[in-house]
Amino acid sequence: APLGGRSRLARERPIRTRSGAFRHDDTGKNQSFGGTFASERELGCKPGAGVQPRAAATADGNGSEIAAPQLTPVKLVPFLVSIAFGLVVRFAIPVPAGVTPEGWQLLAIFVSTVAGLVIGPLPVGAWAFAGVTTAVATKTLTFKAAFSAFSLDVIWLVVNAFFLAKGFVKSGLGDRVATYFVKMFGKSSLGLSYGLTVSEGILSPSMPSSTARCGGIYLPIIVSLAKQAGSLPGKTANKLGAFLAQAQLQTTAHLSSISLTGAAQNTLGLVLAANLGYPVANPWITWFKAGIVAGPPGPAPPPATRVRI
Repeated sequence: APLGGRSRLARERPIRTRSGAFRHDDTGKNQSFGGTFASERELGCKPGAGVQPRAAATADGNGSEIAAPQLTPVKLVPFLVSIAFGLVVRFAIPVPAGVTPEGWQLLAIFVSTVAGLVIGPLPVGAWAFAGVTTAVATKTLTFKAAFSAFSLDVIWLVVNAFFLAKGFVKSGLGDRVATYFVKMFGKSSLGLSYGLTVSEGILSPSMPSSTARCGGIYLPIIVSLAKQAGSLPGKTANKLGAFLAQAQLQTTAHLSSISLTGAAQNTLGLVLAANLGYPVANPWITWFKAGIVAGPPGPAPPPATRVRI
């Protein structure tokens, strides 16, 4: 090869990857020998310089590129509004008789925290942690008192419920169950609605998070079905999308109450009852006996009634 140039071998040589080999030419195109490949340029390096990873991205177990995490900036206006709510309670409203200054200050922090959870200056977890930190920093609560709830079994039970529900979403098991019943019942819009209802009835006892079921499984399916029917937010929403969304809302509200593990708040309610002196013997069966009376009949009338109207 000429001095300073690259030989044909340097310009076009096989590079071994997990899925096979490819060749790179001067145009940056691939001449693959099978499998899924990417050029050296696509891998973030100069042609002929070897494969070098990009610093701004990582890869998962399948070799897919994952974007680097981004920090969420504080939304200034919601932040100031949330703080203002707490300051008004703390300084503008007199402390009622019988309430300690620390108790009133804790109420102000609580009001500010709830306001922030609603209008969202930060993600929920970050804002909630900021509220706890404020209570400790102002000596409204001791460190032990502020974090004592993290040692309660019910808190970790709720956390585990979200982990389990996330597993259903990430593995695609919930999607497969839901789409199977859509295939069975989906001859009409009413059939689609009842197909989703039956699938949630099967999933709800083993997926103890109504939020994860709705947002992670059923909402994407409903959006996909609505788009295929030409139903989009706005003028065409009532063709199918609004009908399925309202029907699924009623379904989740009723079926979450049938079993103890149908929603995270069910187990929390049971623990609160025990703390008040009303423990429930054999809780799963007892809850099911009460929930089976009102749960299953609830989702049936709304879809049929709406179709008739």
